[in-house]
Amino acid sequence: MVGPIPKFKVLVIEDDVVLASVIRSYLSEEGFQAECTHDGASGLELLRQGTFDLAVIDILMPKMTGLEICEAIRQLNTWMPLILITALSGINEKLQGFNAGADDYIVKPFSLAELAARINANIRRGKKVRPAMLTAGSLSFDPLTRQVWNYGFEIELARREADLFECLIRKAGYVVARRQLLLSVWGSEDAVASNIIDQYVNRLRRKLDKPFGTKSIDTLHSLGYRLRV
Repeated sequence: MVGPIPKFKVLVIEDDVVLASVIRSYLSEEGFQAECTHDGASGLELLRQGTFDLAVIDILMPKMTGLEICEAIRQLNTWMPLILITALSGINEKLQGFNAGADDYIVKPFSLAELAARINANIRRGKKVRPAMLTAGSLSFDPLTRQVWNYGFEIELARREADLFECLIRKAGYVVARRQLLLSVWGSEDAVASNIIDQYVNRLRRKLDKPFGTKSIDTLHSLGYRLRV
């Protein structure tokens, strides 16, 4: 005898009460167990309970934005799929959403059928695996939060500095060519000053090594840089 088909639980976090109700009703008709709430803070509290399989989250909401919810959920090492819905359609807004931890992004107005299809697609992919911590000697880097530590002390790095450090620690013990660093961090070999890498490596040395009296980054002239293991 075949057992009942499980219903996936979906939380809709949307401050437009009418839209939230329409989404919930449609998803219920499609076989989902859908609930809704109308502000970011209550939505985050419900997600923290860990009983939902996926969340549909508006970006612009009272008390807490959708981006803040995504970031908070990922910091809790919770990897349920998160779908942002918003009227913000620019590429920068989309990138902010994905960088905050969203899995998908739908621009309003949207088709309810498309929303249901995307929910199914994200659930089928299953939960993601959290990126592993990267370490080299006393240094460690969290690819998810972009945090860096040396001897257990957190080091504050700017975005480009963190991007450069990630390239080096992923190849710790090996030489990373200048060309590869330019392409990975700046996206071009020609669009930046020729000494930009030297400037940023010096910044890393001041932040990572100077407070501890260590030397973690070697310069190999005409070749590139190597993070010591």
